Amino acid sequence: MIKKQAEKISKWKELNTFFKKRRKSPLDHPEFLIYFVLVIFGFGAIGIWSSLYIENYENVYNHSNIVHNIASFAIAIISAGSIELMFVENKYIKNPLFLISISTIIASVFIFFATLKIGGPMAYLLAIPFGIFSLYIWWIANAENANLTKNYFNEQSNTVEGLMNNVNDYE
Repeated sequence: MIKKQAEKISKWKELNTFFKKRRKSPLDHPEFLIYFVLVIFGFGAIGIWSSLYIENYENVYNHSNIVHNIASFAIAIISAGSIELMFVENKYIKNPLFLISISTIIASVFIFFATLKIGGPMAYLLAIPFGIFSLYIWWIANAENANLTKNYFNEQSNTVEGLMNNVNDYE
């Protein structure tokens, strides 16, 4: 019994450490931040930005268009992030992360339809936190994505340096 309690506590502690580390680690990688802002928040939310522009340009606010765009953006980003979390290689927390990911996707479907059902300005109270949460999930899921956090400059410098050494050795 005590061993099971210790395992539960340590898994919770391990999950906490996992999330804390992934919240902070991307801040050391400007390429991750640029990708996050430009691609995910910028181009990924193009439906939100275009509906805001149209609503503002025509001076006729149709809240349902903006809310629908926020909700559809959020569910797409949450799904991508949650699926990415399912492939984390940490064997100790793999199963809890899988369950968290599945639960997050299922809850997101309900929240998505709830935002559509509520409609009007009140739907923003659900849609905006939903959108922010989706960005958080994506951030956590991709925090250690090698394509977004790799230091290409140092890697290329090392490759060139290695080639130079090989050429010098050849001479």
